[in-house]
Amino acid sequence: MWLKQKTIRFWAALLATISFATLGLGGCALPFFNTSSSESGMQGEASQDESPELSEESSWESGEDTRQKSVTVSKKKYVLVANEGNNAPVRCEKLDAKGYLDGEFDPDATFEYVYDTNYLSIEEDGTMIPKLTGVKTFVTVWYGDASVRVEVFLTKLLTNGESGNEMLSYVQTYGRTYTKPRVEGGVSLYADHIGSGVEILFYGTSLKADLSRNGNGYLCVFVDDETEYSKRFLVDGDKEYTVIDGLEEGWHTVKILKSSEYCDSQIIVEGFYADQFAAMPKKSEILVEFVGDSITTGFGSLGVSGDEWSLENSDGCLAYAFRAAMELDVDFSIIAKRGICVKANSDQPMNDVYKMISPYNPEAYEFAKPADVVVVNLGTNDADYVTSNLTYASVLPDDYYEFLSYVREKNPNAYVICIYGMIRKAPLVTDALTSAIERLNDPKIYYMDEFTPSDSGVEGHPSTAMQKRWGKDLAAEIRGLLGLEG
Repeated sequence: MWLKQKTIRFWAALLATISFATLGLGGCALPFFNTSSSESGMQGEASQDESPELSEESSWESGEDTRQKSVTVSKKKYVLVANEGNNAPVRCEKLDAKGYLDGEFDPDATFEYVYDTNYLSIEEDGTMIPKLTGVKTFVTVWYGDASVRVEVFLTKLLTNGESGNEMLSYVQTYGRTYTKPRVEGGVSLYADHIGSGVEILFYGTSLKADLSRNGNGYLCVFVDDETEYSKRFLVDGDKEYTVIDGLEEGWHTVKILKSSEYCDSQIIVEGFYADQFAAMPKKSEILVEFVGDSITTGFGSLGVSGDEWSLENSDGCLAYAFRAAMELDVDFSIIAKRGICVKANSDQPMNDVYKMISPYNPEAYEFAKPADVVVVNLGTNDADYVTSNLTYASVLPDDYYEFLSYVREKNPNAYVICIYGMIRKAPLVTDALTSAIERLNDPKIYYMDEFTPSDSGVEGHPSTAMQKRWGKDLAAEIRGLLGLEG
């Protein structure tokens, strides 16, 4: 039994550090791992035999204490900032661990940490201090035999005067964003699709941005680890906007994501302003892509039954797809438009839109990073189209097959989850979808028929409550496919 405990802790240490390949840190020496106790502050390099362990005779084995221990942390991802030149710490974060005995909080709990001493140090109170930049590492927190592992990103401070357009070089992007050069120098970043946008790391109490647009559209702002947005605002002019203010002074990560459809607006980011900035750490390696229609765009998600659709009452950040992405904490992309069909009823059906960057930029999308999971939710509008174009019923299976074949071509190793019937089901669409899947004969492409239909929202669309439930259900499905922790 003790061998098992030692083995668990040894492998936790052995897996504790990964360098950012994209930042050119290959060839690093093998890490030295540190084990420290929050009670004694003892420090030292830990080998397999030196991993933290209890006494020779376990307390529960000797009958002293048989209570089950568990440990939690306030978040699973931390960002530390240092000066790149001298690695002087700029932003430190505290591991806010809590121990429990039989589910009851233990105020006297003490913790042990396993981490790489090349990259950071941890003080007795759990404060993590960076030593390097451009690295992702892991810290394992132990409370008896219970443990939890967290990601720690070590990133660099940018010069205090570096702001405005220069900051677009240091953000992380979501969705099919792209840049174009500006006449005055630098680049502009374009966010066309729902859920597309940026994440930025800054110091201060507020963040401002220069934004312009084609049409009017909404942006949603997520601060630090929020999965529900703090602010939603309309971009209706070309000017400086206060993205967020009133924050506690300190370092913050902020996601700024588009919640309106591409057919309503295109939003252009020209630059950001705050007290200080740091390079945004690398985002998740896992990419989930969502393809759909008005259900996926959050059609009328802020309205109620009896309301008509409006730009104001529609919010893609409340739809099941976006909620699933936030629940999973992965990279994501959403390609969706209200009223769209697989291939019929439009001069730009999904069969065409999926192949381009966006209708504003119809160049072929390169799929430089194939998705790990693609969720396809199409068919509701096809069913409506067939009612007045009966001959199309025999064509739909081929169109669906063609589309899914292209999805597979561009995402060769992805799970492809096909969804239909969130509002209602038409047998001809279900038959077309299942027929296409059978023809593909691919075990990683399947129909997920587990969603309770809902039409109690705006113009017969799903309610916000059901969208939220679907997001959790879909996240659980994807988590199981990829073997992700809950």
